[in-house]
Amino acid sequence: MKRIFTAALLMAAMTSTNAQTTQKSVGGYGTPFAEITTVNGKVALNVGGQGGVLLNHRWLIGASGNNIFFEQKSQQGYQDFQFAYYGLYNEYRFKPAAKVFASVGLTTGAGLVTYKTSETQSGTREKIWRKDGHWTHVIQPTLALNIPLLPFMQARIHAGYRFTGNHEGTMYKAENLNGFSGGAGLSFGKF
Repeated sequence: MKRIFTAALLMAAMTSTNAQTTQKSVGGYGTPFAEITTVNGKVALNVGGQGGVLLNHRWLIGASGNNIFFEQKSQQGYQDFQFAYYGLYNEYRFKPAAKVFASVGLTTGAGLVTYKTSETQSGTREKIWRKDGHWTHVIQPTLALNIPLLPFMQARIHAGYRFTGNHEGTMYKAENLNGFSGGAGLSFGKF
């Protein structure tokens, strides 16, 4: 019994010493961004944001939201479209204490295509948004360079590729919504 008690005390002491020498931290940050991407082979604008909880200065576990705005020519002229997708965002940051460091991220979520149309409602002609198809999965890996500017702010440039599923839309197929993207943003928080 004495040996078990002594071994338990020794293990507790070692764990306590190890916990004191290994610095653990919990922070978090948010990053609004703008990027240029492609939809149906044409340039489009994506405005979004991502953020979450940062563990040990390296792992971010959070969420991401993206809104891609583009237009398509139709019989009535140009028609406005939006592809919005939201989901979980995870990121790993390499050497976060460096003056410039890399990170890799992954968004996994779901998206929906909507378009603006003119319809008569209650005797007046109004512009309203209608959905084209159903929600579909979206997977987007990202590679970024981060530049610490202030203790609470970092600049970021990134590039990635968006993979989508079949949303069964009438105007766009899944491969039309796939595309490269690249942009920049500012991260604010506790790093």
